[in-house]
Amino acid sequence: MVKYDEGIIRKELGKLDNLLNKFISKNTTTEKFIKKYMSLWKNWCDKNTFTLTYYPSFIDKLFTDCDVFESNQKLRRKHNIDEKQLLEFVKIAKTELKNFLSEKRVKLRPIKAKLMDWKCI
Repeated sequence: MVKYDEGIIRKELGKLDNLLNKFISKNTTTEKFIKKYMSLWKNWCDKNTFTLTYYPSFIDKLFTDCDVFESNQKLRRKHNIDEKQLLEFVKIAKTELKNFLSEKRVKLRPIKAKLMDWKCI
């Protein structure tokens, strides 16, 4: 069984919670939100905060949502999302995070794919 530090995970997810709240309440721009989220995500990967065996699924989902965001309507393709859609996905991530943090003990979902050679961008 993989061991992890529940305190560190809760602290890092608290940072995510603060960032989500800022974006939902419009206290940060979309560009700043994405930049900060990507920075958090990379930091989590670099420090292996969330083990490769166990990982909260909403973290990668939100990464993908940020990655496919396109602010310029002329450049937006079928797979891209706009600011309104990103906000809706952030609200969903907020709900999932709230549910995750409300557990008496942090429970991480096993990843089905093998990630032994996986590296952060």
